[in-house]
Amino acid sequence: MYSHKIRVRYAETDAMAVAHHSSYWLWFEEARVEFLNTNNINYSDLEKQGFFLPVAESYCKYLTPAHFNEVLIVNCFVTKIGGASVKIEYEIINEKNQNVAKAYTVHPIVNEQGHIVKMPEKIKKEFQKILE
Repeated sequence: MYSHKIRVRYAETDAMAVAHHSSYWLWFEEARVEFLNTNNINYSDLEKQGFFLPVAESYCKYLTPAHFNEVLIVNCFVTKIGGASVKIEYEIINEKNQNVAKAYTVHPIVNEQGHIVKMPEKIKKEFQKILE
């Protein structure tokens, strides 16, 4: 598991100072990139090798509203590694230890032409280390 701290910015809220649902996806992406970086899977390096991890599927269940200036923890977990994809799950917890949201994204490995390809062994080994 990887934990990433964020603070809800004013621009991420609506007129009632509640975080807009679209902001969650930015938080998930920010946490995911840092999560992968800390586990030797760098997006920039993957792209230089001709591999990409687009979001092919996503789901989020909003449980408790997040508010302006609130500190949140985004936890990330790799929960499934396929031959050509990876599933990452997220949970957001607020300062009161309440569940704010639970989500997941599925990322196929694609080449520069956008075709799904078999996950390179080196990348697969790094993802498998995360599961251990």
